[in-house]
Amino acid sequence: MFHLSLRVAWHDNGWDGTVCKKPACNSYCCELDRIAAAKLPDDEEKLAGKHFSILEPAQQPACKAESVTFMSEKEWTRVVEHPYQSSKQCEDTHGHLRPTPIRVPPHSTFAVPFWWMLSKNQDAIDSALAEPLPLDEAAPFPSPWVFGRARQEALVKLFFEQRLKVQESLVLFYAKAAPVLGACLSNGDL
Repeated sequence: MFHLSLRVAWHDNGWDGTVCKKPACNSYCCELDRIAAAKLPDDEEKLAGKHFSILEPAQQPACKAESVTFMSEKEWTRVVEHPYQSSKQCEDTHGHLRPTPIRVPPHSTFAVPFWWMLSKNQDAIDSALAEPLPLDEAAPFPSPWVFGRARQEALVKLFFEQRLKVQESLVLFYAKAAPVLGACLSNGDL
């Protein structure tokens, strides 16, 4: 049986689908490169505590892509933009893609099987299968990731539809970085 571990960014309000209560104080989320590159603490401070569902896509914080709403009781919409859609090198393969709104139901999140998508793991995956998956296409730039659409789709289908089992597989959430919880001791407490 297979299970899934999902990395989440640290959130100061229980991953409830809101902007952190004190976004400027949450440096732990910046341990994730994608958040560190796009975090706008001053803008987030103005939206502190507001639910993603009432924010325009451009107002949603960078952590929207890092599972910070998995405990949300409200539905919200995330607009996904493929990182290659504007690349001149990928015009033929990804140039047709457009920003796509995706409805996120309550208590839901996104998952990417990263290990399965790394090019270096493809021989191990293929050797464990009775029938081979489609071959990958060469990326037009150096990349550690599977590039070809057919191979990506086959890997996602294999992982989510054949390996994970509804009502059987576990999903384990973990934060890459989190504050150490504890209390400060005064001189008399020792």
